[in-house]
Amino acid sequence: MRIFKRVITNIITVIMYKEAMLMNAKRAQEIAASPVMANVTYNGERIYIEQVDEANGTAIIHPLNEPNNKQKVSVSSLQEN
Repeated sequence: MRIFKRVITNIITVIMYKEAMLMNAKRAQEIAASPVMANVTYNGERIYIEQVDEANGTAIIHPLNEPNNKQKVSVSSLQEN
């Protein structure tokens, strides 16, 4: 029983950590408005957040080296590193 409780506790800790790493619309807007370049990735690639639609939880982004390759994505798919 003790081992089971420890395993469950570890799983919950990992889930909470991963949720904390997910971006939300408010944070994405803060990053987009900031003059400081933040380290944000989408599918493992560093990106620039151009615009955020907080009501829909989406952002227009582009890879750092491809400014013409714009995509509309869910802010929850962005990760701040």
